[in-house]
Amino acid sequence: MIRILFFCYTILVVAMASATIAGSENGFRYAYSHVYGTWWFFALWAVMAIVGLWYFFRHCPKRHAISIASIHIALAMILAGAAITRLTGKQGRLELAPGDNMTMFVDNKTGNYVEMPFVMTLDSFHIDTYASGMPKDYTSYVNVNDNVNVNVNDNDNVNDNDNSCENVTISMNNVYDRCGLRFFQTSYNTMTGVSTLTVNDDAAGTLVTYIAYALLFISMAAYSIASCRRRWHYLCLGIISCITVCVGLWFNECYITTREVMPVLRTQMFGIHVSLMISGYSLALIAFCCSIAALVRKSQGLGSHRMLLGWSLAFTAAGIFTGAIWANVSWGQYWGWDAKETWALISLMVYAVPLHNRMLPIFTRPRTYHIYIIASLLSIIVTYFGVNIFLGGMHSYA
Repeated sequence: MIRILFFCYTILVVAMASATIAGSENGFRYAYSHVYGTWWFFALWAVMAIVGLWYFFRHCPKRHAISIASIHIALAMILAGAAITRLTGKQGRLELAPGDNMTMFVDNKTGNYVEMPFVMTLDSFHIDTYASGMPKDYTSYVNVNDNVNVNVNDNDNVNDNDNSCENVTISMNNVYDRCGLRFFQTSYNTMTGVSTLTVNDDAAGTLVTYIAYALLFISMAAYSIASCRRRWHYLCLGIISCITVCVGLWFNECYITTREVMPVLRTQMFGIHVSLMISGYSLALIAFCCSIAALVRKSQGLGSHRMLLGWSLAFTAAGIFTGAIWANVSWGQYWGWDAKETWALISLMVYAVPLHNRMLPIFTRPRTYHIYIIASLLSIIVTYFGVNIFLGGMHSYA
C-alpha cells in the first residue's frame, strides 16, 4: 500500500511540474487537455486519498492523533469537494449588453445554454481608474427580475417595481448570489459595451470545500500549538504569528491604498494570503539554514527541526488555501492550475514527505533528513523566482 501511495504521490508531482512547463510553451489548454483535465490525473488523486486515509487510520500515531487525523480528513474532504465540483458543478459565462434581457448563460463544458430562473439586464458599466488611467475596478450595474415569463424585448416589464425586482452591483471581489447561482465580474468589451460575467453553479462542492478549509485551518493551528514542547517554542510561534498578522495588515492598509494595483488585488484577502505565504516560505528558508548548520555540527536531534518544518507547512498550506478561497470569490473557481499556484502545491507536497517518517523510516536518519530539506529549497526557488522568469501566468507579477 505504501508503494501505491508514494507512486501516485510521485507521479502527481512530476505530472504537475511537467504540465506547467508544457503549458508555458503550448498554452494552458494543452496542459489541461493532456494532464489537469484527464481521467488518469483525477484517478491518481482519488487513489492517493483513499489509500492514504486507509493507511493513516490503520497506523495512526498516538501523539497529536486528533489534530493529525483532522488534517488528513480535511485534505481528503478538499479532494472530495473538488471531485463534486468536477462531476456536478457548472461554470459558464453570461454576456450582457446594455438593455438586453438575458435568461440563459452558456455552459463552458458543453457550450449549451442553461436556463436561469430570472432575467438579468445590464443597466450600465463603469470603469473606475487611478490618476494614471490604470483600471482600479470594473463594475456592472444589473437589474434582476424573477419573472421568467417577461417579454425579452420589453425592457419596461423588467424594470417594474414589484418585490421580485432588484438592482445589484457586480464588481471584482463583489459576488452576486441568487437561486444557487453566483455571478462574478470577468471582463468588459469597450467596443461593443458587453459586460461578461462568470456564472458558477456549485453549491454542493462549495459547501464541502469550505467545511474542509475550516477544519484544516483549525487542525493546523491545533497541531502547531501542540507541537511546542518548551516555553521558547510557544514564544517563537507567537512571534511568527504576530509578524504574519502585521505583514497582512500592512499589505491591506498601506500597500493597497498607496499603490496602483490591479482590481483583483483590492481585497482584504490579498494581505492575508501574501503574509501567510511569506511566513511559510521564510520558515522553509530557516529550516534550510538549520539543516546546513546541523550537518556541519553533525547534530543528531530532529525534534526541533520537525517542529519548524511542521510550522512551515502549516503557514504555507493556510496561504495556499486562503488563496483558493480568494480565487473562488474573484473568479468563481478555487483552482485554475496557474503555474505559480501549481508550484506552490508541489512545494507543499515536497516538504510534507519528511514528516511521514513512520511510512518512510529513512527520514529518521538526521543526515538524510537534512540533505532532503536542503535540496527541497529548490522547489520554493522555482515557485518564487523560476515561475516569474520562465513560466509566467496570472501570478507572474508576484
